[in-house]
Amino acid sequence: MPFVQSSDHEVFLAKGPAIWLRLIPQDATLREWSHDELLNHGRIQGVPLLPLSWGNMQYLRAEDGIGAYATLDPLNQSQDTDSIAFAFNTGELWSIDTSVLQMAREKKHLYFLDIARTLVPKLRDYGQLLRSLGVPPPFKWQAGLEGIKGWRLNVPPPPNHISIFPGDSCLKDVVDAEGTYDPTQPSAPALRPFFDQLFRKCSMSIPPHIDALIRNNGSL
Repeated sequence: MPFVQSSDHEVFLAKGPAIWLRLIPQDATLREWSHDELLNHGRIQGVPLLPLSWGNMQYLRAEDGIGAYATLDPLNQSQDTDSIAFAFNTGELWSIDTSVLQMAREKKHLYFLDIARTLVPKLRDYGQLLRSLGVPPPFKWQAGLEGIKGWRLNVPPPPNHISIFPGDSCLKDVVDAEGTYDPTQPSAPALRPFFDQLFRKCSMSIPPHIDALIRNNGSL
């Protein structure tokens, strides 16, 4: 069955600081995809439509596309989710998540590796999904964080070093950037404009060992 056979209800994103990623065709597509087409392509191995983070997952549909969202309710009765990805029938892919930053909310620490390890693989996956739909690359991407003013960017030290300083606080509530992505290329270097912006808004520069990981699409 394409969708769970239960009573219809709306789904709302849980409140809190958020991280998001969008992938958009460079040129206007000449067609629109049906719910079934989007769902079938979103379930192909290697190109799944998945939220930025999830455990249990359900699908949803709306007038302008289909989505997948994380849920703690396997019976699909909850109206709240902390992570959702949505495929528009025009070929755009949007995802937003409030769970990645939730665990660090009390200390107000932005863990760079958690952010990078969330965005880098999903940019690759979403790019493959658009290619499977027949959308020609390169694609435009947008990525961002919101609700982070006063948070401190926490970056792991180089190998064989320790660090006890969590970094300077971010001076802006929203940090975002955009760029282009070709799925035949590594995804970490493609997101470099966002990483640069994040460090800049938190009064820092990307340290050499992190720069090397980004350039080489390393183990982020």
